[in-house]
Amino acid sequence: MKAILIDIDDTLIDSLERTKAIAESILECEIRMGDMLNLDLEQIFFKYTDNSQKSHTNELRQLFRDTLLYKNRT
Repeated sequence: MKAILIDIDDTLIDSLERTKAIAESILECEIRMGDMLNLDLEQIFFKYTDNSQKSHTNELRQLFRDTLLYKNRT
């Protein structure tokens, strides 16, 4: 029997470290773990984008989502 497991709310698998690593990679900075626990994605991007990134925050957020969900961008 084959099965696919989808854990949409992190109740089975804690993916916080992976989520943090993806956000840090995209934003090219270190994000405090407390912020990862207490802020939503929009707040994280608002707080951690620098001036050069502010103009394309929506693209960065989409890249984050695509990376998190393993979507291919071509």
